[in-house]
This record gives sequence, structure tokens and C-alpha cells, in this order.
Amino acid sequence: MKENRTQEIKETAFHAPKNEDGHEITVIYKEDFEYLIRKCERYDKLVQQSLDEAFEEHYKEAVERGKKL
Repeated sequence: MKENRTQEIKETAFHAPKNEDGHEITVIYKEDFEYLIRKCERYDKLVQQSLDEAFEEHYKEAVERGKKL
């Protein structure tokens, strides 16, 4: 599950669109902008989900270590 999310995060990360010559496009049309917003929202959700899981995992480990002390 985590590896699938990591791959999706990589695919979802923002990359400026390029033209046929490989130069970044500086003019973005409304539809493209709306698509980029959705893509960023999805990226944000995936990253937050990963952070939440990592926090929970490390928190549980810290609690267990605390019980042993």
C-alpha cells in the first residue's frame, strides 16, 4: 500500500508542462489550471496520509519504549 502511494505521489507531483521543444509553458489555460489544482489536492492528500501513518507508527513505538522504562 505504501509503495503504491509513493509511486502515485511521484506521478502526482507538479511538473511544469512543456512544449514540443522541451521548454516549460508559461501560459496555462483555465482547464489546465483546474486540472493542476485537482492534481495538487490529490498530492496533498497522499502526502498527508503518508505523514499520518508515519506519525502513528513512530508514536506507537515511542509509547512501547516508554512502557519499558
